[in-house]
Amino acid sequence: MARKGVQAHENLGWINCQEVYYVLPKGIKVLDLQYRETGYASEFTGSFDCSDDFYKRLWIKAERTLYATMRDTCIDCPNRERT
Repeated sequence: MARKGVQAHENLGWINCQEVYYVLPKGIKVLDLQYRETGYASEFTGSFDCSDDFYKRLWIKAERTLYATMRDTCIDCPNRERT
């Protein structure tokens, strides 16, 4: 149970997803919801262009997916899994 007044919470754990569902108890008033994008410290390089919007969107999704999941390669490596 929360105390009276305005409360704030930030979950510092990360998840990879496209949708988030919040289940809140009755009586809770949400003032603001935000997200903090995180990824591996890198820069986007290269480019892709064509006349087909499907492939342009696919390129962007692939680029964003790699950015969001590159960190997992360093963290979820075989050496870590063995420990």
